[in-house]
Amino acid sequence: MEKNHELSANAGCKLREMVIAALSCAWTAGAAAPDLVPMPKEYQPTGAEFLISGVAIFTAPNDRQCAIGAEDVAARARELGGAPGAIAAAGDTARPGIYILTAAGAPAQALIGELSLAVTPDNPGTQGYVIHPAGERLVVIGSDSIGALYGAMTLRQMLRRGGASPDGAAAAHAGPGSPARVVADAARVYDKPDYKYRAGMSVWRGLGYWAEGAADPLAAYKAGIDWLMRFKINLLTDYPVSIRTDAREVDDKQRAFLRAVNDYAAERGLYPILWRWTSIGQCPADTDRPEFNGWDCVAVKMPTGDFYFCWSRDDLAREMIERNVQLFRDCGFKILALHPVDGGGIHDPETWSRRCRACRQRFGDERWRASVHQFNLWSEILRESAPDAVFSVCIYPYAAEYADRRQFAGVPEEVWLKNSVDYWRHVHEGIAPDILPQTWIARPDNMAVYRRIFQDRPVFIYAHSFVPAGYFGAWHRNNGTDYTGHAGDMFYLAAGFDVYARWMNVICSGEYAWNTRAPGHGAFQGCYYDMEQDHAQPRVIFDEWVPRACRAFFGPELGARLAPVYQAGVLNSYIMNPPLALALANKQRRRPLAAVDPMDPDAAPKRAMPDIVDSAALMASQIKATATAWQALQDARQFADSLDQYRRRTFMYFYKRMPLWHMIARARYAMYRAGELTAAGDRDAAVKAIQEGLAWFAADRAAADKILAATAGEPDLSRGGNPLGRRGDVKPAPDELEKMLRDRLAGLTLVLQPRKPAGRVRIGIHAGYGDEITRDFFGQFTNAAAEIIESLSLAVLDQYDSVLIMQSR
Repeated sequence: MEKNHELSANAGCKLREMVIAALSCAWTAGAAAPDLVPMPKEYQPTGAEFLISGVAIFTAPNDRQCAIGAEDVAARARELGGAPGAIAAAGDTARPGIYILTAAGAPAQALIGELSLAVTPDNPGTQGYVIHPAGERLVVIGSDSIGALYGAMTLRQMLRRGGASPDGAAAAHAGPGSPARVVADAARVYDKPDYKYRAGMSVWRGLGYWAEGAADPLAAYKAGIDWLMRFKINLLTDYPVSIRTDAREVDDKQRAFLRAVNDYAAERGLYPILWRWTSIGQCPADTDRPEFNGWDCVAVKMPTGDFYFCWSRDDLAREMIERNVQLFRDCGFKILALHPVDGGGIHDPETWSRRCRACRQRFGDERWRASVHQFNLWSEILRESAPDAVFSVCIYPYAAEYADRRQFAGVPEEVWLKNSVDYWRHVHEGIAPDILPQTWIARPDNMAVYRRIFQDRPVFIYAHSFVPAGYFGAWHRNNGTDYTGHAGDMFYLAAGFDVYARWMNVICSGEYAWNTRAPGHGAFQGCYYDMEQDHAQPRVIFDEWVPRACRAFFGPELGARLAPVYQAGVLNSYIMNPPLALALANKQRRRPLAAVDPMDPDAAPKRAMPDIVDSAALMASQIKATATAWQALQDARQFADSLDQYRRRTFMYFYKRMPLWHMIARARYAMYRAGELTAAGDRDAAVKAIQEGLAWFAADRAAADKILAATAGEPDLSRGGNPLGRRGDVKPAPDELEKMLRDRLAGLTLVLQPRKPAGRVRIGIHAGYGDEITRDFFGQFTNAAAEIIESLSLAVLDQYDSVLIMQSR
């Protein structure tokens, strides 16, 4: 059986290579292209310019997306100082102007016939478009309305100030208040996305940080959606109504607000996603209901209360589903993503062994029958009121890696087969045909097996969730690993859970989901995130894509100066908490095949990458990186006034924090260096290293304080806008950092004396995984005093009777 899987996988890989080769980017060699993100499939400049200023824009009659595209092109022309012409419905297509149309409409058909254009609803296809210059006309035709909108967004990126007016006079000689001459390079463009649904932005922890404290939060969300539209990113997820939110807790006001956000997004081609669990009850709302007293089926404990699951109580299931579908409709969501019980791995998926007697009687030991019933019930109720909704389900186990028998060598063949490959096959055969299975990104050989089981269904591919050590990386290059050309496939990347600084990661994810063969593309080989490589390689992404994307997002002048901020390889999470950042990075390296069952030692991969070891040299690289990024931010500061209030928040996030990260990196380096010198027996040199670190710290703190004082009134992406405030996100605080240095200095000259506990046992808990809950545990004892510590210097250790090291070196 394993041999057959391998043969099918090889055939699948060859087919994939043929498909993506046919869709690879075709840019004219040597052509200087504008800053287009994502890169179109074909871009062929003619060498001429097309005048935008004063030129009318004609749109497909009664087409909202064409109108939005025209309005945004005109708005960009005004931003550049130009005066665009009027926007009107297309009629006589012989008139000079810009035409933004859909292929099926009469105006587009007239132009297609006249200009012999090969564009139809099927070519380029869904969300595809062409741009064609024709003398005094510039034609943008989409295969559908969203394609026309996306063509307008590409045209928007092509706009620039022209160097001279038609009569040859320099633009700079125009009189005061005269509009600038705005042009676009006349080019033929052919473009379409690889994934129909792609990339994705967090609403709560992405767009929400632009709206934090804003006078008009809805306007902030709309501004963010406009930028996602411009980069052709079309998934919105991670809403305040998260997967754990009880629909009964979402009031009418919040529903109305989310509806306004989602309606605006849907008009611009975005698909808002609502994630739900298959739970049929949850606390605290169901705490006192008799149906849930003495619950005898699966229950999952969460900080907010228990979640109840059962496959056989249809009355409770219908009640829960109808509540969630009503929330889905009220808020204007377009995609429903369903998540089953999470846990149990290959041995006991969904903790099926804990099911109740009713489930055993109804479904026996055939979990697939229970899943088919459960998923179809959701589909049936959803379709009754939202027939056009996209419906996706995590079919547990939802990692395609489970198809790889080699990963489960210690698991009996029949157990592996029943709970993975055979389970998937039965579920596919039983569920509604429009349900999309959701799986993690996988090696092509494993995904080929998965796709063969689910046959012609489109697949929702979810890239790995991880916490990176830095705020930007090139892991997005792997987005196309499992792309096969299926028209309905969906690719979503959580963008590394970088929380605040999402924008450049989301844009990069969109690039490699729109264009899976864009320069620098890679293939997932088992480890999605590599801290050693992904913040610096491949160079084509950092040297070519980053400057292009920065100019497209921040504007030509500011973006060119901000590129080093994303190129420098700053590992801000590592700088602030080295043990935690390295533990998370090494977790990915130790289990490069997705850690499909972290509780099962038999699931450990056969090949693992060596751990990254913390060192003075590694921290020294961050001194250089932060210095480079900080210089770039200072050079860019004078151009920041060109930004709207929302992108300015993104700029200010880095502007306020980079000097702090630089300060922390230099202080930590001094301590690391002192440790190395002490280990080598040179205590005097170690003392000098700490003294030098204290001098650096004083200078760095003064510089950072000056920046924070000057920007105190500037909002950024964090709550409150102060990185060192009560809710600040930069740790350790300067006072604590100075104490760490002085404690290390004191420790180098400390003479330890015997001691014994007296009164209460003093416990130091070194910062790391589980530090707060461990501290709280000891807090219940009257004869113990526990606190979290950052330093392991002798001066600190000598203050405690016991020290716990929380997953740290």
